[in-house]
Amino acid sequence: MNDRPHRPDEINPESTDKYELRGDTELSIAVIEAVAETAGCDPLELDPLGAYVNPDALDTLFSGSQHESARSVSFPFGDHHVTVQGDGTILVHAG
Repeated sequence: MNDRPHRPDEINPESTDKYELRGDTELSIAVIEAVAETAGCDPLELDPLGAYVNPDALDTLFSGSQHESARSVSFPFGDHHVTVQGDGTILVHAG
C-alpha cells in the first residue's frame, strides 16, 4: 500500500466512481456512503471521516449560499481519494 496521498493530476478518471449529492443528505454523509459503495463495504466499516477532514466544515463549505460550482475540495479517505465538486458531484478513486 502506498501511503502517499494522490495528487488530482495522478488520478485515472477511468478508475474513479462518480456520485451525485441528492436531496437533503448532508455532504459528509454522502461522502461516507459513496466511499463505502466504492469499497464494497458497510459505511460503519470505514475509518471515521473526521480522521481525514472536518465533516462540519465540509458540510458548511458546500451548503446554501456557500454553494459554488467552481469550488472543489480533495482529500484522502482511507485507501481512497475523494474530490467534492461545487455542483454536488462526488468523485471517489480507489487506491
